[in-house]
Amino acid sequence: MAKRSKATATNTRCRSNPPWSDLPELTLHNILSRLSPNVADFHAFSGVCKAWRSIAKASKQELLASQPPMFMLRLCTSGDLRFQSITDADRPRTSLLQVKTKNCVGVSFGYLIIVDRSWRQPSLVDPFTSTTIRMPKQSFLIRFAILTAPPSSPDCLLLGWGSRLDGSRFRTNAVAACELNGSAGMVQTCHHSFRSAIFRDGKAFVLSNLYGVAVMDLVLHPKPRLVEVERLPLPARVLHLLLNELMLTEVGGELLLVYKDPRGRLFVEAQSLDPKRAGWVPLTSLGGRALFLSYNRCEVAENPAAWDGEDCMYMVTGNAVVRQSLKDASTKVLIESLPPRYVDKRRNYGWVFPISN
Repeated sequence: MAKRSKATATNTRCRSNPPWSDLPELTLHNILSRLSPNVADFHAFSGVCKAWRSIAKASKQELLASQPPMFMLRLCTSGDLRFQSITDADRPRTSLLQVKTKNCVGVSFGYLIIVDRSWRQPSLVDPFTSTTIRMPKQSFLIRFAILTAPPSSPDCLLLGWGSRLDGSRFRTNAVAACELNGSAGMVQTCHHSFRSAIFRDGKAFVLSNLYGVAVMDLVLHPKPRLVEVERLPLPARVLHLLLNELMLTEVGGELLLVYKDPRGRLFVEAQSLDPKRAGWVPLTSLGGRALFLSYNRCEVAENPAAWDGEDCMYMVTGNAVVRQSLKDASTKVLIESLPPRYVDKRRNYGWVFPISN
């Protein structure tokens, strides 16, 4: 009798306290709406269970549209990712993703582009919902990559740059346009290396170590491939700089070149994408926009006024994350003393937009 009473009491408690995953959808929406509008709380909410993650994914754009990008750090020893908001720097979050032994080679349309230890197996991962798209294994080593469109679009391709070994074990530079499904991309060899690329209106603009900016058309048939059609020389003012000190992005029909002088001050030059308006012109304003700089990427935020980011650039300097104004070069430290194990000037940090701009 005692055992039966105990079992009855347990069943009563279970009925009165249903599992978190069984809460009604309306209740979950109410909980999510009461959270402060920052990525850290959103990330914690989506990590409760699959049902909560589904609600978070559906509400992602509405809740996070006004938020700045998250600063992403990768732990060198384990590969774990940590995200930190520049407006809520005291609340770092460790990602729920299991990305150990994997390398992040790009961030595009809100997705991390990661590869395994072989550098040949790419996957696309949404760090806020854990959605993962595993792509075919490629026949070259991918060192950095971008997407041509959001993964949900039928026009989405992965453009990858890296290297491969030929028959004599000699490593050559390589580029490929890879489909998300199907066979591996067609690898093309080239005589120069690349760093920092953007894709706009069917063309890839890529920094080359030999002659400046290579303009490549994306040809889709019979198989996707990149064909170089033009070369844009760099302004004379930056010819003395190393390739890894330059970055490309695009704003309002203009190609932007971002670089840093020996004293650490950032400068921006603009080149119109209109062939009738050639030549680089120094800029003193970003038109109210903000730039986010990492190893081989420069992302643009169109409406940063909500977090005082107008005409500013965000980057890692030394062991801190700082914001520098393009107008007067004033600098503000946003995140101090990054953990040494996270700091890597090459691939262990970047910026992740909660939604694609």
